[in-house]
Amino acid sequence: MESIGISAEKFTSPHEEIAYLKDMIARRERELLEKTPEASTEHVAREEVVRYAERKSNDVLHDKYIVPTQEMEAVVLELSPEEHDEKMNELLGMLEQKGIHNTLMTIEKMHDPHIYDDFHRLLIQYLRSGFVIGGLKDKDPLWRSLKMSLYEILVPEVNAPDKGGPSKPLKELLSSMEQFYAGMCSINGRSADGKDSRDNVFAFEIAVANHSEDFIFYCAMPEDKRNLFEKQILSVFPDAKVSERKDDYNIFNENGATVASYARQMKNHIFPIKTYDQFDADPINALLNSFSKIDMNGEGAAIQVIFKPVNSFYNDKYRKGLEKIQKGDKLNEAIDIAYTTSDKVLKGIGKGLETGVKGVFDMISGMGDSSDDSKKDEEE
Repeated sequence: MESIGISAEKFTSPHEEIAYLKDMIARRERELLEKTPEASTEHVAREEVVRYAERKSNDVLHDKYIVPTQEMEAVVLELSPEEHDEKMNELLGMLEQKGIHNTLMTIEKMHDPHIYDDFHRLLIQYLRSGFVIGGLKDKDPLWRSLKMSLYEILVPEVNAPDKGGPSKPLKELLSSMEQFYAGMCSINGRSADGKDSRDNVFAFEIAVANHSEDFIFYCAMPEDKRNLFEKQILSVFPDAKVSERKDDYNIFNENGATVASYARQMKNHIFPIKTYDQFDADPINALLNSFSKIDMNGEGAAIQVIFKPVNSFYNDKYRKGLEKIQKGDKLNEAIDIAYTTSDKVLKGIGKGLETGVKGVFDMISGMGDSSDDSKKDEEE
């Protein structure tokens, strides 16, 4: 193919494009050397490729060989195409014109969790690709959630040496996670760019996506703590395979119902919960058995556990409560812990009402140093 013009035959494969470019580069080099024998030809290839790239696709490519703009954008953002990507493009256009809040309010009125989840993954990659989102400030909670990286984690099956898994007691394997959590406590504090990251969190997730039969372990991490996470998880599980998932999973059915729940302790937080050293079998097996019953098409599920490292504030409070119990104080009074200054005032007033007005002032004046509680007030 000598040259490409509007009326010329158009390329239908990469081989034809490569052959054409090689021919054009060789021709330009010959022409240059005929005029100036001592000239350098290193720049010729680059200039010819740039010249080719500047031409319109429909001038040089056959219609069936042209990649749709929508698919190109998916490649740029490293997302897999979805059936409703046309709607995503409309929402992205609204995002650029009307800002993030208006766009999210519009999506909320659609009452479609699948669309909302996919738009969230688009926002993440949109930000990471260097684009600016109008109406979104870097201190907003939404900004923090969008500046997270998602990792898929594959760990060899426990006690299955024939499958590459480790042969260790369950308690020994689980106790190694203590090392991981201790290392991950450093996600809070000052980030590399000097920004305050006290509100950083990380999350472990188990999910079965809609249209999938596999349950997969994930971990979501602040972008600037990715290296920390990789080092910590591989130090505990050196055989694990950790890969970043820029194309987030989606558990929602576009035409189905969605339910959610959260777990909390029924008793006061001062009471202990069952820990790994009290288990004879891995409790996660019960969850995985439930996940295995999820239909491939039309159903999906996920369990997410969010971790936020804190200082010794709570431990100090619980320790004081336990000391009161050991001294013989009533259990209900010992575990009735005031976490903030306002808690202390309210509890003091409540007790004061039982003993008279003077008791109110006695309780408030006897609070002692509340500097730690003031810090807690700021965190709340």
